[in-house]
Amino acid sequence: MLLLNRQDIEQCVELPRLVRVLEDAHRNFISSPPVVPDRLMITHQRENAFSLFMPALLPEQSTLGIKVSSFHAGNGVRGLPAVNGAVLLIEPETGRLLAMLDSAVLTAIRTSAMSALATNKLCPLRRLNLAVIGAGVQAAAHVRAMAAVRELGRVRIYSRRAEQSAALAERLSIELCLPIHAVDSLHLALADADIVCTTTSHASPTPLITSDMLKPLAHINAVGGSTPAACEIDPWLLAEAQVHVDHLDSARHESSVWPRGWLAGGSKEHQGCSNPTSSRSA
Repeated sequence: MLLLNRQDIEQCVELPRLVRVLEDAHRNFISSPPVVPDRLMITHQRENAFSLFMPALLPEQSTLGIKVSSFHAGNGVRGLPAVNGAVLLIEPETGRLLAMLDSAVLTAIRTSAMSALATNKLCPLRRLNLAVIGAGVQAAAHVRAMAAVRELGRVRIYSRRAEQSAALAERLSIELCLPIHAVDSLHLALADADIVCTTTSHASPTPLITSDMLKPLAHINAVGGSTPAACEIDPWLLAEAQVHVDHLDSARHESSVWPRGWLAGGSKEHQGCSNPTSSRSA
């Protein structure tokens, strides 16, 4: 059995190539759609946490797998990552376990690569300003991913944890040789942003981002807010947006945000390009 930990995966993944592979995969899904049952969620009320179980089958490639991912918001005080888990690959013919991979790093890389694919397809080929909301693993991965597909102008990071935002901005500025700044307000982060990446653990039904905060034609990669009650993006904003998701049935059945957007005004929905994203005009 193949075992791949965080370091193994980081060393063997090259982001631009991964974006191309994901584009090819989603194009092939048109003729050979994947089997993606609704994910199962188990909540851990005492720990204020939850675990997700997400199986999938690619019939054409004879590939079967399941991702188990747990989110514990309180892990930060323990010095542990908030998201932990594993991806298991199984041989469909025999049921034999073929591989086990660290799902935390795999999720960060794959999610940000899907956002990069959406950005590459939907955003103009020019220098763009970026706002990243959140300062965790997904935030870092999204700054790297956006820098891989677009020339970036101003890059602003905002989260409720100011020290974490500042540390991330400093680290990525050195790593990417870009002027990246932590800011102390959401409105300041979003001002003049062409690309917005929401990577938060926002769990409230009260929207985090509303239409009046954004410039016309802003592009949003919305990847946080994974609980049933979470609402990163105002449904009324989605109602006036063009929305792209990587799997339409999953978005309809498992997301609290997109159905509200459709009910609010019937946003235009498309499958196969991205994580939930929106390119919208005021």
